[in-house]
Amino acid sequence: MIRGRAHRLLLTGANGFIGRQVAASLPKGIELHCVSRSRPHGDEQGVWHEVDLRDRHGCVRLIEDIRPTHLVHLAWNTEHGRFWDAPDNADWRDAGISLVEAFARMGGQRLVISGTCAEYSVTAPSPLHEIEALVDPATPYGQAKRALHLEAGRIADAYGVAFAWARLFNAYGIGEKPGRLVPSIIEAISRGLPARCSSGRQLRDFIDVRDLGEALARLAMSTIEGPINLGSGVSATIAEIAQTIGTLMGRPDLVVLGALQDRAGEPLVQVPSVDRMKTELGFVPCILLADGLREAIHWWDQAEHAGYQRISNEGPLHSQAGDREQAGSQ
Repeated sequence: MIRGRAHRLLLTGANGFIGRQVAASLPKGIELHCVSRSRPHGDEQGVWHEVDLRDRHGCVRLIEDIRPTHLVHLAWNTEHGRFWDAPDNADWRDAGISLVEAFARMGGQRLVISGTCAEYSVTAPSPLHEIEALVDPATPYGQAKRALHLEAGRIADAYGVAFAWARLFNAYGIGEKPGRLVPSIIEAISRGLPARCSSGRQLRDFIDVRDLGEALARLAMSTIEGPINLGSGVSATIAEIAQTIGTLMGRPDLVVLGALQDRAGEPLVQVPSVDRMKTELGFVPCILLADGLREAIHWWDQAEHAGYQRISNEGPLHSQAGDREQAGSQ
């Protein structure tokens, strides 16, 4: 309980890659309201609301109807290969601001929003510390997230809302969208095709989406405020990721490094400091990279037999894992 009110939590992007894991990780006893442009088929948790958050009036009505005490905002367009420069980044920025304004006005008490490691300057040395590392996003996506962070902070201060900003690093795992790094390598190898990669030299932090969902759920129920990095705390190169998948699938020979150009302007090393996550939030990810990749391979194998729509490795395979949050396509 906070301020004498029962927890009523509104989760946006609830049907997304990360949102599903957050919903599954929240403690029992919370009145959960999930927002998405489409609702899941099968088992679903909480009360579902089908709303496009870019509709400002619909967004305000949603807050007025639910009157949540907690808001976890994950929704964003993260279409693979396009979100970096997509014109609608500005729309999602504005939608987030409208949502936060309505939440604060209606007595909301605890706000958690998903940011991205793309907010950090590409020249900032790793490990990236939430306060010390330079925040200077190079892409429209990162810039829109940064603008939302600043404006949401201003609103939260004005209304006395507790506010945490979660900077997400590279999520992977079960339920991941086709075309991103891990599923595109799995897809290619499963078809006996070359898994074409960039140089693979890039050093990144990859976290299993189930661990990330648990971290966000714990953050939502904590009293932590300000920016906080969420990652595994263990770094690996893109080459190591690709080669591990190849080995687990028995076809390391199909992993072709250097077949694609590295993405222009991306940092060679981009890994977080996760001291705040471990010490203040008290969360330590428990799923080892090899285990998470093994389960992702199994999930994709089952998904193929179930007729899940997949994308082959014939198109460009990005050296990074696309969007680090992948929470937000509602």
